[in-house]
Amino acid sequence: RQILEVARELFLARGPTVATAVIARQLGISEGSIFKRFRTKQRLFIAAMGLHGPKSWGTELDQCVGTGDVRHRPF
Repeated sequence: RQILEVARELFLARGPTVATAVIARQLGISEGSIFKRFRTKQRLFIAAMGLHGPKSWGTELDQCVGTGDVRHRPF
């Protein structure tokens, strides 16, 4: 849960291009520890943002347009 919280915070602050090395450093763990739990950065992003999968996340975000600050949506 801590990985997801920090990853979400950094994805929202810096965008989806934030390096997994930055996320790992913030957590005080190795980058390999992240990839042991989430095989890809895409899977980490989907989990951290509370989305249902790679095909649906764009649709879910599109539905948020005009509904306020996306950083405060639980998805």
